[in-house]
Amino acid sequence: MKKLAFLLLIVTTSVALNASPQQTPESFDASMELFSDALASGNLGLAEQFFADSMAYERDDGRIVHVPRELVFSALEADLGESMSAQKFLLVMTKGFEAHGDLASPFFVNTHSGLHQPELISIKAGAVNFRKLPSTESPVICLLEKGVYSGNRDLTRPLFTDAETGIEWTPLRVFHPSIGSVKGYVASSLVTIQNKHVPREMKVEFIDGKWTIVSLTLPTNAMCAM
Repeated sequence: MKKLAFLLLIVTTSVALNASPQQTPESFDASMELFSDALASGNLGLAEQFFADSMAYERDDGRIVHVPRELVFSALEADLGESMSAQKFLLVMTKGFEAHGDLASPFFVNTHSGLHQPELISIKAGAVNFRKLPSTESPVICLLEKGVYSGNRDLTRPLFTDAETGIEWTPLRVFHPSIGSVKGYVASSLVTIQNKHVPREMKVEFIDGKWTIVSLTLPTNAMCAM
C-alpha cells in the first residue's frame, strides 16, 4: 500500500510540474499574469515568448503588416515615442480582456481608446532619403516613400541647418518592418509631424497548447524601400 501511495505521489508530482498555466484555454488569466510578471520584472526575453512568431499589426488604413516576434518591442518603442515605454504600454494592455468565440475556439480581445498620443510622420514626396547624418553627403539608411509612418521626432538631437546648403534637417526615429527602429535625418521641408489619438487592440488566441498574442493594432508602420 505504501508503495502504491509512493507511485501515486510520483505521478501526481510529475503532472503538476508539467502542467503549465499556458496549457489549457481555461488558464488564460494565469497566462496573462505570467506575461505581466515578466514585463514588470524586465524579463523581456520571457515576455517575448508570449507573442506569435509573426505579429500582425493593423494600420489605420486596414492594411496588415507582419512583424517578427523579435522586433515587436522595437516596433512598439518606435510607435510610442516619448509617451511611454513598451513595457508600460503592454502592462496596461494585460488588463481588461473580454472573451470571444466559443468553447471550441475561444479568444480574448483587449481595447484601449486613446491610450496615448503617438506622433505620425507624414512624408510629402516619394523616395525621400532617410540619412544617417544631417547632410546630403551622408549615407542613406533607406528610402521613405510618400505616406504616413509610425515613429517620432528624436528629441535627443536638435534640428540642424546646413550652413552651406541652407537645408534644415529633422532628426527622426521610424520603424522598419525588417530592421526595426532606426534613427536618422530627413529634410524638414519634406516632413510634417502630428499627434493623434489612436485606439489600441490586443488579441490573444489559444495556439499549439498555449495562449499567444497574435495581433496588436498600431496606427501606422514605416514602409522603407531598401
